[in-house]
Amino acid sequence: MGRYSNSGQAHGTKGSPQLSINQSNLSSKVDALNEKMLISDLKNKGVKFNIKDMKFITKDKSGQTVWLEKGNSAAGLKHIIERHGNDFKNAYNISKSQIPSHIKSVIKNGEIVSSKNNGIGYTKVYKYNSKYYLITGIGTNGFIVSAHPYNSKGGKYDKN
Repeated sequence: MGRYSNSGQAHGTKGSPQLSINQSNLSSKVDALNEKMLISDLKNKGVKFNIKDMKFITKDKSGQTVWLEKGNSAAGLKHIIERHGNDFKNAYNISKSQIPSHIKSVIKNGEIVSSKNNGIGYTKVYKYNSKYYLITGIGTNGFIVSAHPYNSKGGKYDKN
């Protein structure tokens, strides 16, 4: 067989544990850098926001920067959880603690099915993974006022 043995480890290949860890770390670093750039952009534009209360910031496929803050009963994460938390659970089995990351994934990676500007903000419907529909109320500055599951048949949510 020769002097060298094959340990079975694929060094420098896609299946390598080292590469997977490095890709994961790199992805996290890129996300953090993107978030810092988006926050800096908001500051430069004079947009009012509370960085301490920010749950996430991202861009949707239209290029709009959107973010979610803790909020209150009328707007933001607290409103979404109080008003629509059970809808997320019933529609997609998403717990209240998973709502922010789910909303971020849908907005960041989802297809915008419709977008309407009502003068004070946007109502956008996103489709994600061919089954997750999300309707959002987003201020013209990008602040997420509300979000809840939605289906293409016009219902509030669909368990399928």
